[in-house]
Amino acid sequence: MRFSIIIPVYKIENYIRQCVHSILVQTMPDFELILVDDGSPDNSPSICDELAGTDDRIKVIHKLNGGPASARQAGAEIAAGDYICCVDGDDFVHPDYLLEMSAVIDANDPDVVCLGYEYYCDGDKVLSAPKDIYPFCREGYYERKQLEETIFPKLVLDPKGVYFLPSLCAKAIRRDIFITCHCRVDPSIRMGEDGACSIPAIMRASSLFIIKKNYYYYRVNESSLTKGGHCFNMLAPVKIYKTLSDAANDSGYDFSDQLYRKLAKAFFNAAVSQFNRGESYGTIKKDILNAMRVPEIKKSIKEAKFGLSIKPMAMMICLKLKLVFLMKLMNRFA
Repeated sequence: MRFSIIIPVYKIENYIRQCVHSILVQTMPDFELILVDDGSPDNSPSICDELAGTDDRIKVIHKLNGGPASARQAGAEIAAGDYICCVDGDDFVHPDYLLEMSAVIDANDPDVVCLGYEYYCDGDKVLSAPKDIYPFCREGYYERKQLEETIFPKLVLDPKGVYFLPSLCAKAIRRDIFITCHCRVDPSIRMGEDGACSIPAIMRASSLFIIKKNYYYYRVNESSLTKGGHCFNMLAPVKIYKTLSDAANDSGYDFSDQLYRKLAKAFFNAAVSQFNRGESYGTIKKDILNAMRVPEIKKSIKEAKFGLSIKPMAMMICLKLKLVFLMKLMNRFA
């Protein structure tokens, strides 16, 4: 079997049918579809069972809620495909999504295949204008040496803030690499867990292929984790940092500067989000300052080096001088 497609399912009863249908009509039929009901409280679980009854390529797992990383791990445990693809249940794909990836696998046998994606605006049902989401990369095949020369310098985060798209969506990863990398992802991470698997997978890869066709359609959903004034765990970036550091140590490439930048940036964003908690400024300030004493965060603030851009400079000034009140203002006007 060529592909195992894993879809975490949680509170997406309005979208899951469209998502599954877009996969079932693929022009390349050699796949299995694994729907992982992550303890969803709506009608999604029964819809998954209903859909499984219509096509024997669909498998359903029902489990207690553990987050998207936990759901993907559960799916990977039963995956039988040569490659694993992840699709979010409120997104959908082009009919030739798998065919495009399968063709380059037949011709080049890469460890990782990357496609592009477009944003789908849920309100007006209009796809965004096509966009190159790999602007510093050419389309085509990369052997290991080319990866290290072209992609690795920007894989995590370069001094100008440029990085390789970390989403697990719009990628196919060889199953053994996916399982090795994803099993190291802390399932408690609810934001950024994609990159905690995809980045180590690319670090480990001996080859990669980029297809510059936007065949994955990412739905802009205002209720998603990245919208709506959420408050993010300030220590989750440390867990991701440790996962990436372990993978970097195994890669033989020096990612240390990039990892300091990524942790400093991720911590700053999480710290700014604390002002969505509705608690007193004094309480939030104390929590932020306590988090800044965590060794990994403290070192990243000291070591992170960015270029002369306004936003990174303002961020680092806030962190180095512990200007928590300025973080509060940034939250208000974000």
